[in-house]
Amino acid sequence: MPDWQDFDILEMGAWIGYLSLLEVIREPLDLIYRVFSTSVSVDLRRDLTGKRLSESEHEVPKAVRDCYFEVIDSRRPQLQLIDDTSDDGQKVVLARLVLPLSSDGETVNYILVGY
Repeated sequence: MPDWQDFDILEMGAWIGYLSLLEVIREPLDLIYRVFSTSVSVDLRRDLTGKRLSESEHEVPKAVRDCYFEVIDSRRPQLQLIDDTSDDGQKVVLARLVLPLSSDGETVNYILVGY
């Protein structure tokens, strides 16, 4: 498992606005949005940067929360497909890649999400 420090922000270029970084907090288990995707925050009209997942339950769908905890437990990436409706009423499928990150190679301490 890679560590967050293995990534170079400058190399991410155009992707940076489509990424979120969540820190895993233990005892009790929770997540904090350290960076919330700017493209998603514009679409949702809210920014979750700095907020705990436990404080954002009404803003984050259960399927998304469940996916985060599955990634922590399994220590494996997940591709999440979410059925949604666009502003003009069209059915769309949103894809999210959820990647576990670890500073010691064993314990997931960050999650990187690409939209």
